[in-house]
Amino acid sequence: MKQFVTFTLNEKLYGIEILYVRELNQVAEITPVEHAPEYIRGMINLRGQIVTIFDIGSRFGMESRECSDTTYNIILKTNSELAAVNQNEDRDDLYSSDDIAGFLVDSFGDVVEMDDDCMEPPPANVSVQEKVFMSGVVKNDDLLFIVLNVNRLLSTDEEMIQEVMASRQPAHSA
Repeated sequence: MKQFVTFTLNEKLYGIEILYVRELNQVAEITPVEHAPEYIRGMINLRGQIVTIFDIGSRFGMESRECSDTTYNIILKTNSELAAVNQNEDRDDLYSSDDIAGFLVDSFGDVVEMDDDCMEPPPANVSVQEKVFMSGVVKNDDLLFIVLNVNRLLSTDEEMIQEVMASRQPAHSA
């Protein structure tokens, strides 16, 4: 069994495994970072710690979101925090960033517990740009949401992202 924190972006339901999540909070004042990629919204001061905020919708090609009273951050655990989780959970696949980072989201959903076999591969009808950041789709009788790949969302290695996108392009016949 795995637990997922669900949230919305442009009225679509997404989720990430709860083991990645340090905290959920309302958006504080975000300070833009000059010359940063468009998907890096800026930085916030969270109780004296600097947190880089990613606009993950921008990674999918969505327009940059306006922050309001109903916009939230998902603050992620760092790699050092996840090392302890990996050890406690007998896993080796949870990685995020050496520095504190967070995702800008429209709203929070629920924490959902699902069997491991409920995840299916990304559907064919999503864009390659979106698919590269997906781990799969979770569905059961009354819920369907996209599980995001935290490692790729946090990656600033654009060359790697482009390679993954190219590998997921459908082959064209001559």
